[in-house]
Amino acid sequence: MSSLNFTGKNIGIALLDTGCFPHADLVSTKKTIYYFKDLINGINKPYDDNGHGTFLSGIMCSNGNTNKLYKGISPDAKLCVFKCFNSLGFGYMSDIIMALDILLSIKEDYNIKVVCLPFEFPYLNKLYINPLEKIIN
Repeated sequence: MSSLNFTGKNIGIALLDTGCFPHADLVSTKKTIYYFKDLINGINKPYDDNGHGTFLSGIMCSNGNTNKLYKGISPDAKLCVFKCFNSLGFGYMSDIIMALDILLSIKEDYNIKVVCLPFEFPYLNKLYINPLEKIIN
């Protein structure tokens, strides 16, 4: 992929996870975290009290500034993070649906083309209506 020079420039990526810490590889040379919404604690600045969201943010958008060996898949993308999961990694479907609803209202502002949903709800019975599946569709 690097030989094709795909960097994610002018593309938005939304992440629904445990948040995102403003690590140097995400903020040192340019702003990568363009939008942050905390649906758990209502904090206005990016943070991650679990680490999972920051880990995924690095895989997707790290600029590799602190360690020249590792760079994200799309270091020039605009990262929009929704904190939908608490410090233990637990979350409610209602928070995810709220994040997706907000996402629909900002998608044009950040040219969001990718939505990362790194979770599952294994207890959902296929015979019941799945509200998450309905809003994604």
